[in-house]
Amino acid sequence: MSESQWISFEVATERYLHPVSSIKEILPFELPTPVPGALDITLGIQNIRGSIVSINSCRRLLHVDTRNEGSEGRIILIENGDDLVGVAVDSVGEIISAEQEEVDYESNEIRSEFIKGTLNKDGELYIVSDFSKLVFAAE
Repeated sequence: MSESQWISFEVATERYLHPVSSIKEILPFELPTPVPGALDITLGIQNIRGSIVSINSCRRLLHVDTRNEGSEGRIILIENGDDLVGVAVDSVGEIISAEQEEVDYESNEIRSEFIKGTLNKDGELYIVSDFSKLVFAAE
């Protein structure tokens, strides 16, 4: 059994998890600079300590309610090698430890390349996500 750590976060009314291993840091949300012609998921770009980082809307990535878009409270910076991408979420919670075997990868009814399955932990249902592929999509 291999234990993994996941950061919990909320988007709209759903609770999600993302592997801690690919998260560089979590920042307060600041409105990014819009980029004409950018992908629909992209809110804009932001200069983070000298690096220009694409900031993407988690609501748009996961095709959830965008009516309250703009209520984002945090940006999760995800790294893949030397590349960084930001994902704007409503709020960030705690770190959850779970065995890989506890994740139900068969229950993926949400059609998104970023959703991997679900985890029922301590009476809470979380949707397991992984945005590391987004780093390559942003290039």
